[in-house]
Amino acid sequence: MSGYRSCNTGLSVLLIVALQIGVTAPVEAFGHRVCCPTSTCSTFYQVGSDPDDLKIQVSGARFNKLEAYFRDEVQTWTIDQALNLHCHDQIVLAPESDFGAFAVRYGACDGTVQLFAWKKGGVGAVTLTPSRAVSLSSSAPVYVQWITTRTARITVANSPDPLMIVRFSDADVAWQRFDEPSQSWLPL
Repeated sequence: MSGYRSCNTGLSVLLIVALQIGVTAPVEAFGHRVCCPTSTCSTFYQVGSDPDDLKIQVSGARFNKLEAYFRDEVQTWTIDQALNLHCHDQIVLAPESDFGAFAVRYGACDGTVQLFAWKKGGVGAVTLTPSRAVSLSSSAPVYVQWITTRTARITVANSPDPLMIVRFSDADVAWQRFDEPSQSWLPL
């Protein structure tokens, strides 16, 4: 029952289920999500094998702090509303690229997404550019699938249709969303 999650039951039910599956270490809960030692958890994520490729380290007492390393740059980012970003595939990395893009899912039922990418600056310089946090669902987890190195498709659990398609542009408008009726990109 690794990675158990339910968005429609109460916290006490989740703690009982966690105890029934034999969790002996402390169980932390946020909203309706449980992260326990039987989950697949990692505090380090990496794309590619080159030393300059994107690396993410999750740290902090609540596992809500991101250390993002890309090329010779590092930037830290704390998401106050998040907890246990090292569990349940909360960090979703884009394929290896010059943008070092990644997404973070968090909040009640993992219904909020924030995307990050490195924007080119002066000679060799890059800056971590976050999107605004987008809350898309309060009743089911949202999932991020990177389609290209800078375009992601965001869906809600068990739905074939996207809630949103977003992309990173290394221009003045950093994050954009696809508007299906007009078949054009608009600011996110």
